[in-house]
Amino acid sequence: MPLPRPFDGFVEYPKRVSPTCLIHFDRNRYSVPASFANRPVSVRVYPERIVVAAEGQVICEHGRVFARAQEHDDRLRLAALPSGHSARAWSFA
Repeated sequence: MPLPRPFDGFVEYPKRVSPTCLIHFDRNRYSVPASFANRPVSVRVYPERIVVAAEGQVICEHGRVFARAQEHDDRLRLAALPSGHSARAWSFA
């Protein structure tokens, strides 16, 4: 008899990625790949991490930040910005 799949305990929230490629959760900001700007995603919240999924695929994952007003940023997001936009204008740090 095969073992049952382990329980994958998370809380899921529908979100929309901002034009600056960020999602907001629990008063913090987490980066998302630039190709998902202005699109709906699913945010899966685990005790230790945040997983962002879209179109049936996991698109990024971040360690969960419990302090408030923090930005958990992936610098690759800044490299993928549309031409004509400066990274300085898109960063909140």
